[in-house]
Amino acid sequence: MTDMLYEKQGSYLQGKEEGADAKNKELAKGFRDDGIPLEIISKRTGLTPEEIKAL
Repeated sequence: MTDMLYEKQGSYLQGKEEGADAKNKELAKGFRDDGIPLEIISKRTGLTPEEIKAL
């Protein structure tokens, strides 16, 4: 029973993580389009400058 609970928790946490990553990418793209320097966007979102350029 506890294995199922840990599995569900893992899925939930992974989903939250993926959602946060998608939100960071959305924000980074907007910041980039607004002309904010890649270094600042990278520092605030955790994305690399290369990831930001690819958005």
